[in-house]
Amino acid sequence: MPSCVRSFNIVSGSPNPNGTAAVLYTTCTSSHNNQAQWSTNDDSTTYTVTLPTDTFSPPSGSTNTFSVSKNNPSGVYTVLSTATDGSHGYTISPSLSADPPTVEIDS
Repeated sequence: MPSCVRSFNIVSGSPNPNGTAAVLYTTCTSSHNNQAQWSTNDDSTTYTVTLPTDTFSPPSGSTNTFSVSKNNPSGVYTVLSTATDGSHGYTISPSLSADPPTVEIDS
């Protein structure tokens, strides 16, 4: 079975990948990720990430708002099979960018 998890690394409040480089799919195949996990290597910052509930399903016992700090990544979030294609914004706080980060959903 393929690994369906795509990693997002937060650096100074900005995720990598982001925007059109951050493609996720509604199903998992050998070349399509339908799950995501956020992490950071920033030493002194804890980030709060909020994902849209119409796009992502949280891990059991979690919500779509979570904290990420060094050596403490998020759980694995799954793209809903009902998520619409296109750009989906989410928030990271604190962030130095005025533009919210996005993921691209493709079915």
